[in-house]
Amino acid sequence: MTPGSVDVLGAVLRWQTLRWQRQSERPPQLDLQADVEPFEVARLLRRLQPDFGWVGDLRVGAQVRVRSDPAVSAHIEIARTGGDLQVNEFGSIQPLGLTDARLEFMAESGLWQFNQLVAGAQLGRVVGAQTVRTAPDLLWPAPDAPVEGALRVQVENLGAWGAWVPAGWRLGGQMDGTLLVGGRFGGPDLTGQLAGRQLALRNTLEGVALSDGELDARFDGDTARLTTLRFKAGEGELRASGDARLGDAPQARLQLTAERATVLGRVDRRVVASGQASLALDAQTIRIDGDFRADEGLIDISRSDAPTLGEDVTVRRAGDATAATETAAPRTPRTVDLRLAVNLGPRFKLRGRGSIPDSKATCASPRRAAGWRHMAKSAPMQAPTRPMARSWRSNAG
Repeated sequence: MTPGSVDVLGAVLRWQTLRWQRQSERPPQLDLQADVEPFEVARLLRRLQPDFGWVGDLRVGAQVRVRSDPAVSAHIEIARTGGDLQVNEFGSIQPLGLTDARLEFMAESGLWQFNQLVAGAQLGRVVGAQTVRTAPDLLWPAPDAPVEGALRVQVENLGAWGAWVPAGWRLGGQMDGTLLVGGRFGGPDLTGQLAGRQLALRNTLEGVALSDGELDARFDGDTARLTTLRFKAGEGELRASGDARLGDAPQARLQLTAERATVLGRVDRRVVASGQASLALDAQTIRIDGDFRADEGLIDISRSDAPTLGEDVTVRRAGDATAATETAAPRTPRTVDLRLAVNLGPRFKLRGRGSIPDSKATCASPRRAAGWRHMAKSAPMQAPTRPMARSWRSNAG
């Protein structure tokens, strides 16, 4: 192919050489020399996360050199060429203080080397190096190729890594860890420890504010153990612990404890709860057992706007996406076994307009029923505020 260029989301890829040949009895043959012109990262991030507030003049470019005949020889580098990123949060500009950012891939005679480096005054430092040995004619290492290496993480401000959390959510705190990488390229084993301190998770619009968090996670081959995860939640506390098995048949177990934890802290939605729950999941099943009580709460629906559909709800009309539905790959449904009891107690209040169902609600097992069963005898609301003492139980099984 003759030299040319293409614009992808504001980044211009120019190639000087591009040849591709596929033969039935040989691996594909590729000869590529190309460059990605330095582009403004903030502009791209604003397209991907329009509500996050990315600004700045950080520019990133790339070089790509790949030749597969007679053996694969490659050098791909994505690197910062200058500038910095800032986050505009409620009018306050927070610079990341980037000093270096680079990802590098090199291959020669079957030896692949992967290097990572991200450094900044607010970001901290992430440094990694891994090697993989595979057949010299493969354009990418085979899943069973042996891998070894390490990854070192020192994060001074988790808030600067907000690009990896959903819009509206904010992180805080410090993270420190060292992980050794081994095993197979397609399913590497991790050994090491990850620790966090002064952790915070908040969403102002939803009323979530967790602070003073601690984390202690250990990795040993294909197993991971969450020794400590603790957050201050209002005047109370949230704690979690558990373990997980990684690899070809992943599974996890988690125990959650709440002690007078403020799970919602908005003016119109305040819930303080205590209780325990356990979560067990694998590729086929999710099992949740829990028992919670509301120590106090107020839900004021009179302040709310008209009800709207959640972001995870898709409305389909007759004739819409028929072809997509017919061609979609079949998925094996995951069985959900839910056993959850919630006691609202005498200090839970609902304020609003309309009527309050004087009833109990139960959730049948998803394996047997289409949804919620609700048997209610409604009574008109006599006052703007009235206490509710209700029990809610979900029995699945």
